Amino acid sequence: MKTQLKSKTLTISLPTVQYDQLEVLAKKDERSKNYFIRKALDNYLEDVYFSKRAEEVLDNGITKTYSLDEMRKKYDL
Repeated sequence: MKTQLKSKTLTISLPTVQYDQLEVLAKKDERSKNYFIRKALDNYLEDVYFSKRAEEVLDNGITKTYSLDEMRKKYDL
C-alpha cells in the first residue's frame, strides 16, 4: 500500500512558450505537467541546499578534499 503525502495546491503563471513546451513534454512522456514541475522544483531545492551547505563548509574552513582514488581505497570500491 502506497502512502500518500499531504499536499497543498499552488497556482503559478507561466509564459505561453514555457507552458506549451511543458504540455508537449507531458504528452510525449505520458506524464502530468505537475510531475515535471515537481521534479524541476525538487532538483532546484536540492541544488540550493547543497550550494548553501558548500558555503557553510568553506566558511568554516573545512577545505580538506579527497581524490577519487582516496575515496575508492577508503570505501573499498
